[in-house]
Amino acid sequence: MTDTTIEGLDLPAADPSRRARATRRRAASSRAPRTHREPTAASARIGGDHKVWFWLQVIGLVGVILSALVVSASALIVVGGWQHTPPFLDPLTVLMIDLPMLVAFVCSVTFKWRGFTGWLWAARIFGGIMTAFSASANFLYTVSASAAISGGTGLDTYQEITGAIVHASAPVLVFVCFEFFGQIITRPKRNAARLRKMTVKELRHVEKEIAKRVRAADLLEAKALRG
Repeated sequence: MTDTTIEGLDLPAADPSRRARATRRRAASSRAPRTHREPTAASARIGGDHKVWFWLQVIGLVGVILSALVVSASALIVVGGWQHTPPFLDPLTVLMIDLPMLVAFVCSVTFKWRGFTGWLWAARIFGGIMTAFSASANFLYTVSASAAISGGTGLDTYQEITGAIVHASAPVLVFVCFEFFGQIITRPKRNAARLRKMTVKELRHVEKEIAKRVRAADLLEAKALRG
């Protein structure tokens, strides 16, 4: 059998004995009896991006967010009356406090996707401030309502303390669950966006790796030409 030439590069012909051994191994493996494997649950498992799992997460988070917003709104409407504005404006207090919190969360997801680090932290800080403000308003409302019923300070019993803390936790639940929700529904960043964020050190490492592979390819080509 003659050697094969490809663009000036001489490649040795295939070894017939090696091919024969490979043929015998394939024939022997085809004749070998197949061992019985016990059935497993591997085919029933789902990945983290499976549609069923994704929608279960979305439905659960949306349910928590909506329920927490309703509970928080029940206090903020009453707190709106403490401003001594016209009564028909009281429901707007819910939008004035909780809506900016939600807008901040949505903007933080967008800023993170675009790589705006400064605006991302500004949106998160603003959302955290509005969350703390809403939680404080809910806490004070519950304390005042308990004081009006019992005639005490509103924090005299563990029931009153627990009710105030639970009511104040509603905006915190919105904060945490909305952050989870934003991370789940957004797509991962593209490789191009990752390359734009690579540091100088990482780029130099990639450059050295490419140069190393180019030198290795040149050595192999030179050795083949000499042989």
